[in-house]
Amino acid sequence: MNTNQKINSTELSAGNDIAAIRQVVTLQDLRVADVGCGAGKLAMALAEAGAEVIAIEPDAAQAAKNRDNLRLPGITFAEARAEAIPCRDAEIDGVFYCRSLHHVPPAAMDAALEEAARVLSPARGFLCVIEPDMSGKWWALQRLHADESEVRRLALEALDRTAVKLFNHCAEYWYTVNISYADFETYLARQKAVTFRDPNGALLARAEVEQRFEDGRADDGYVFGQPMRMRVYENRAREAGNE
Repeated sequence: MNTNQKINSTELSAGNDIAAIRQVVTLQDLRVADVGCGAGKLAMALAEAGAEVIAIEPDAAQAAKNRDNLRLPGITFAEARAEAIPCRDAEIDGVFYCRSLHHVPPAAMDAALEEAARVLSPARGFLCVIEPDMSGKWWALQRLHADESEVRRLALEALDRTAVKLFNHCAEYWYTVNISYADFETYLARQKAVTFRDPNGALLARAEVEQRFEDGRADDGYVFGQPMRMRVYENRAREAGNE
């Protein structure tokens, strides 16, 4: 593969992840894996768009909630790590890491990408990785008590180091999502309910967090913009005469 491939970037007019995905991928009749599916929001949207989805979550608490509470057509929920996707070789059309690659342990990020390549169909398989950028009001707020700067950097490095060896083409897309809250108390409650990390109540209680929250004040509640980077990797057939 070409490890020096050029990545072209495109701005999308999309306000959420599934809208961005649907602008660049036709999902109808595809079999896809949503790795690090969380509560299944994207998995549900993928299924509604016509895909058959295996939704994979490594966090035991969230995976149990999914199995016990969600019975949805077109979706199978499973508990597994990103580097051990419970699928056979070449049986998946698309693998999604939506805001989840940076949650993979750093030592396993490269293996997770290799695992995605293993399960993908050589004919039409693609890897879609969506990562929040380290910019915007949402990131400025979150980093005060849940700073993911280091793991997000490591996720991008893994893509630049490993994904380019596994796939011969990459397209990059940007869009911005807006995250809304009625008030600060609602924000605190939501943060404390997160299962995949320690909510760190001491940091959440800092006055600086509430002050930064005020930066999102809007006409009706509070709104925080978060720029998103989406990369779609695939192996395209080479033209005759080209290496």
